[in-house]
Amino acid sequence: MSEADALLIKPNDGSGLYLSSREHSAAHFGTLLSLPRREGNAAPEARRTIGRYTGRGDVHPESVLIHEGSAEELPEGATLYSEEKLQKFFESGDRIFSPALATIVSGERERDGAWEIARGFFIFPMRSPTLLPATHTNSFLIVGDEALLIEPSTPDESELDRIEAFTRAELKRAGAKLRAILATHHHPDHIGGVDSLRRRFGVPILAHEGTVERLRGDVTFDGTIADRERFDCGRGRVLEAVHTSGHAPGHLCFHELTTGAMIAGDMVAGVGTILVDRYDGNMKRYLESLSLMKERAPRYLLPAHGGVIFEPSAYLDHYRAHRLMREEKVLSALSRVEGSATLDELLPLAYDDVPSAVYPLARLSLDAHLEKLVEEGRAKQSERGYALE
Repeated sequence: MSEADALLIKPNDGSGLYLSSREHSAAHFGTLLSLPRREGNAAPEARRTIGRYTGRGDVHPESVLIHEGSAEELPEGATLYSEEKLQKFFESGDRIFSPALATIVSGERERDGAWEIARGFFIFPMRSPTLLPATHTNSFLIVGDEALLIEPSTPDESELDRIEAFTRAELKRAGAKLRAILATHHHPDHIGGVDSLRRRFGVPILAHEGTVERLRGDVTFDGTIADRERFDCGRGRVLEAVHTSGHAPGHLCFHELTTGAMIAGDMVAGVGTILVDRYDGNMKRYLESLSLMKERAPRYLLPAHGGVIFEPSAYLDHYRAHRLMREEKVLSALSRVEGSATLDELLPLAYDDVPSAVYPLARLSLDAHLEKLVEEGRAKQSERGYALE
């Protein structure tokens, strides 16, 4: 059991423990459990439900039941923290908290859907034209002496009104100035607000040259971001850009070096999955980028869709293993056909474990897998279709 899965708090008044359990399994590994302050004088042994937490958008897709408990109920491997110690952790700014826990420890309530998950580090989910089951794209605000806004995600002006008001309020509170807006890649649910936010804030919009090239003639950028380029915001907040192509040619992750949190864009998701389309990305480079992310040993992953991922190494292994499992099914499908087979003939063989309703997206993924196998010399393509080499 990991620390993130077994977090309990001993209140400073010594009145017992707060034990929080998920009503059903989360959409990602290691979600920190949300914990309310104790109400009333009920004895710790009087185990009862005292609340339910359901988060906004996709940040917390799970419902959480809150119970009072006693020390005897500590699960094996659980870690006990005092509220005072957690407060010190939060103020140090060197680790990420779940949004629900952060509001309790920091004393700050959510700000119109935004949460401060480490001091000066905010997550802000906004409704966006993304693919179901996701409905929101997470933007991030990093505040030091200067500030950076990552993911100009949505074209929805009412949502942009919200993030503008929130950003201006936080800048004023911190006495900071917005330096730039950074984009992870070119997809509409990540770049939809770029022109509106440029007008609103008057700051440069920056992206990788691959993104700039893909959107040339449609979106104007004010500069490019190089692989390993660093943005020092002051007050211990430093972002390093990491080029992670595969989902998109110009995809960037942003590794915040104090917390170790990696803003992961669409390389992984906390809700749903990631589409690799050969006309937009490349399966071989996507797998290589997952390995690159793991080599950097992030302490947390912050995807564009879904909540904080607290076990990044295991999660990245899971994503890689899932793709390789599908690759083996594609190879198996190729071995079962005589001669060559088309995409549509291979689809029900390689994706016999998914509902036919998702076949349109599965077909795109199959195409990407076949491109990789041809590139590696393990399959061949002809006018008739695909076959094993």
